Amino acid sequence: MNFTPRNRGSARKHSLLAASLLIAWLSLAGPAWASSPAVFVQVHQTSGLVSPYFQLKATPGRTVTAGSLQVTNPGSHPVTVQLAPVNALTTNTLGSAYDLSGTAVQGSTTWLRLSRQSVTIAPHSSQSVAVALDVPASAAPGDYLAGVSVQALGQVQTTDASHGVAIGEIDRYAIGVETTLPGPRYPAIHFTGASVTREPAGLAFLVAASNTGNVILKNVHGWVKVTSGHRQVTAATIAPGTFVSDTSISYPLLSRTEQPTPGSTYRVQAALFYPGGVARLDQTVTFSHAAAVKQQNYGGRKLPQSNIPWLWILLALGLVILANAVAVLLVRRRRPLSRAAGMALLERVAGPDGNRPVSLALVSCSRRAQPAVAAVIRRRLRKSDRICRLGSAGLLVICPATTRRTATALEHDFYEHLARDPQLADTPITITRATAVKPTTARKLVQRVIATRWRDQRELESAAEPVAPNVE
Repeated sequence: MNFTPRNRGSARKHSLLAASLLIAWLSLAGPAWASSPAVFVQVHQTSGLVSPYFQLKATPGRTVTAGSLQVTNPGSHPVTVQLAPVNALTTNTLGSAYDLSGTAVQGSTTWLRLSRQSVTIAPHSSQSVAVALDVPASAAPGDYLAGVSVQALGQVQTTDASHGVAIGEIDRYAIGVETTLPGPRYPAIHFTGASVTREPAGLAFLVAASNTGNVILKNVHGWVKVTSGHRQVTAATIAPGTFVSDTSISYPLLSRTEQPTPGSTYRVQAALFYPGGVARLDQTVTFSHAAAVKQQNYGGRKLPQSNIPWLWILLALGLVILANAVAVLLVRRRRPLSRAAGMALLERVAGPDGNRPVSLALVSCSRRAQPAVAAVIRRRLRKSDRICRLGSAGLLVICPATTRRTATALEHDFYEHLARDPQLADTPITITRATAVKPTTARKLVQRVIATRWRDQRELESAAEPVAPNVE
């Protein structure tokens, strides 16, 4: 398992499927892909183990020194290098990768401590940056993966617009930090659903899965098959790869020739085999009218044209009226709960018999702005989500059966729609997330998201001040 890819940022121009495959390739691209790297990075572990990434054992409540990164400038001009902790990911086709620098850190990534976050290196010289982990006493047993991004500033970005995708390239190292905490292990992979959509290259089936256990699983492999009646539409073998703990994937499967009509259904079957178990999926998905419109716009099958009888028009109007009535009831049902009702709901979904993983989103704003903020957010809630009031702490969105990655997408959606509301112009709003994958109490989970909110605020307030090295 290679935890030291130097990946390159990409900008999507067309399809989600093409972009997901492109990102997976870029995340695994090694140093050999670059013609003239701005810097070289070497890992020196405290244990003396020779490896391209950090591997260490730690104990909750202790600080442990991982080692150091030696950054070398091979050029003839000084180079300023920026270092930052980054979250570990799993690519959609299985393999370890890392978030871009600047993304909010979570989980074990928050444990990382760097002696310096910026170094200026003279020509043909090297600088060392110490790496340590401050493991909290509350850390649970398991295998954890985080990364350290190393990027030279001032790089000239090159762009390649071939094959219908615009790619901007910037060299960046991502050095993995794999931490093992003692205790029992429970490997677990679960499928979380499937969907079908239309992309420029063809009909795309997406199979979603999450590693909800506490083990970084290697040699994960499997298969995906899509059928329509007795006809096989497409199938693929999932090659052996790595599934990082507490991450999710959306495996893409493409059919270039299939051109369904709206309402066509498909049976999606899949299996993932991993050390300690097997995950299976058997789900029916429906090709929607919106996807059919995209298919037509991409030059595919035309939508059927017909004269609609008045009876069908009246029936459609009746359905619209019924749908509006249901929508009104749903809006009323999703009015913010009281603090007591919200905590009771959270206690049920986060406890031993709950539907995990469960995620929280704490929306912090002034009391005066809370009604307008709640009105915007409740329109974006899914059927299973609920919102409640936490008084001066803000509004709490409870999302059962929601992984960290899905919670991140919901957070971005909230921010986007809050920014569009004219009533909330110039209103400071902050959203903080937390995800629980194991049984816990409502009180502990709420305390965790509030503590994260205050920690992020302190880091934001001190970001403009010089930071003294915190690792000797």
